[in-house]
Amino acid sequence: MLELAETQGALVINNPRAIRDHNEKLAITKFPQFIAPTLVTSQAHLIREFLSTHQDIILKPLDGMGGASVFRVHSADHNINVILETLTHYGTRTIMAQRFIPEIAQGDKRILLIAGKAAPYSLARIPNRVKHVAIWRRGYRKNTTLSERDQRSRNFLDLN
Repeated sequence: MLELAETQGALVINNPRAIRDHNEKLAITKFPQFIAPTLVTSQAHLIREFLSTHQDIILKPLDGMGGASVFRVHSADHNINVILETLTHYGTRTIMAQRFIPEIAQGDKRILLIAGKAAPYSLARIPNRVKHVAIWRRGYRKNTTLSERDQRSRNFLDLN
């Protein structure tokens, strides 16, 4: 819609193609100091090695949303082969693996940056108590203030 509006003369500040093509899941890899150990691959043997190292991981498609096809896998999971076949389409589709972080129960904060400075409040996505990936499904959202840790790390972007 934005591309069409732009061709008809509307002023569009952010390039619609860039917004559409920007993969949120991959964007985190620009800030490795702030993320859990992460692997992006289509190769099942690399994911198994990652699982062997971390014992408890999350697997998710890069193009998914709303928690669709997100799996938590433990080192003793008997379904790992079928999960990997399904998610990677037999090695033809790249997925993301991340070490599971138990603290996710406290929520996943979305911090708004304006000119590299964090707004004083953020949106926290809180999982329900039944499903670990409920931050995407059936969880809830709440406004929250930035923690002391958030305050210390909020200016990691130098836009000047």
